[in-house]
Amino acid sequence: MQICLHSSKSPVRSALFVLAALAALVLAACGDDSDSGSTDGPDPATVTPADAVVYMGATIRPEGDQKSDLDSALSKLLGDGDPGARITALLDEELSDEGLSYSEDVEPWLGQTAGLFFTDFSGDDGDGAAVIATTDGDAALAAVEKAQKGDELEDATYEGTSYKRDTEDDTAFGIVGDFLVSGTESGMKAAIDASASEALADDEAASSALADTPENSLFEVYVDTGRAIDLAVDGGIVDEKDLESAGAQLDELQEGPIVVSGGATADSMTIETSAPQGSDTADPTDIVSTLPSGSWLAVGAPMVGESIAAGYDSFVQALEASLAVQGGSIPGGAQDLSAIEPPDVRAEIKKQLGVDLSKDLGWMGDVGVFIQGGSLFSLGGGLVIETDDPDAATAALSKVARALAREPDVQVRRTADGFELQAGPAGADVSIGDDKVIVAIAGIGVDDVLSPSETLEGSESFEAASGALGDDLTPAMFVDFPTIIGLIESTGQTGSPEFQQAEPVLNALDYLIAGSGSSDDRAIGRLVLGVKDGGGSSDAPAASIAP
Repeated sequence: MQICLHSSKSPVRSALFVLAALAALVLAACGDDSDSGSTDGPDPATVTPADAVVYMGATIRPEGDQKSDLDSALSKLLGDGDPGARITALLDEELSDEGLSYSEDVEPWLGQTAGLFFTDFSGDDGDGAAVIATTDGDAALAAVEKAQKGDELEDATYEGTSYKRDTEDDTAFGIVGDFLVSGTESGMKAAIDASASEALADDEAASSALADTPENSLFEVYVDTGRAIDLAVDGGIVDEKDLESAGAQLDELQEGPIVVSGGATADSMTIETSAPQGSDTADPTDIVSTLPSGSWLAVGAPMVGESIAAGYDSFVQALEASLAVQGGSIPGGAQDLSAIEPPDVRAEIKKQLGVDLSKDLGWMGDVGVFIQGGSLFSLGGGLVIETDDPDAATAALSKVARALAREPDVQVRRTADGFELQAGPAGADVSIGDDKVIVAIAGIGVDDVLSPSETLEGSESFEAASGALGDDLTPAMFVDFPTIIGLIESTGQTGSPEFQQAEPVLNALDYLIAGSGSSDDRAIGRLVLGVKDGGGSSDAPAASIAP
């Protein structure tokens, strides 16, 4: 794994040997063995400029409960009682290419926190720096210089702070406060300025967003969406027409930063996102909890009809704008196409599909999808679409049935409440009732979907996963790994070397759940991976954690 802010020959590649393995260090939980207190260390945001477009901060040497929780979760996932020792060994192997050793050259001075920021990415290379907390600045500098392998360095000073500059490119490294800073020279100067004033930690919007991350977070990523979009336009990554087609949704995203964070408990790992909440954002739906209890995959989405219509309208507008441009004169070309009328995009799509996606699907409300069955013979699933306009739903189903009937390989038979279809060995029963459209697939009955004997809400596995997700969020996706592993094993296809290598990790997976909600006008999304004792070998999953 390699992290570069500039050319591969620059001292950034050498000086960032710790950041190059940052993820591995976080996962390794290579902190002290202290059992008391919480992780404490200098905040990388205090030497990050307030105008940073992207910032990442991380706890690289957790302590106390944070460390024990991470150790426990990783031990279960990796089938290893000492994941830190394994990843430290892998890190040593990586550092040996730079002539360094973690235990001798890094660990003696490495602090508890580290960060990475970018102030610009519109050019060929990123402009920013890594900031690594250090308990011994002289030792940190000595380690970096040891990694230079003869690069030409010169002394430089900015605002009273001395640092080293590579004479061959625009990179530098030095000590700023409690941090080893290494990056582009402008990134180095930005860190020095931030340490004196106008740091990201002093910015009200940024500090508020970062402060709202969960207490057990091991890392956090901050993105100034407004500046990121401006830089993307300046760099030619997107153009103004792309922004126009995105419409109000993009405007709302620019109202505040996006923050991503991650942490762990003794039996789970969590990723959380926080972003500005749009005024038209639909409230989360609890439809997932009403799906059959035997579901090993369940997904729900709110107000799907409105989402489809909005997305479809944006797509059509962008396509029509593109066709209109193509219908004019081609700059520098010999042919004038201004007389050619662009096609009616909506009419063409409706002709092909048999439905108008912006009108005929407006009846669709919350949607839930599930799959269940622990063997190939019991595999089945269903789709539930809630509606407050049964007449429109009935009309739309009739259009869908007529469109499917025109397909030569599909058999359609009308029923009192909908229709049945058969396409080869696969069949489905589509019905409407109780203000719901039900699609039952592969041996699952309509009544099993409409009124299951037991729902996920009463399932022990779903209840445990929902508890880990938190009461403040509504589940939108649920995956039950033990049932999936049982399904794979029922096929008899478990003898391959690939499966046997992955099996210890697979057996350690318990559930995956995702949900959403809101807090203080910000949309919150959370993903939780549950882990359990899988009883796997300590050697099998090694490849999956190598840096």
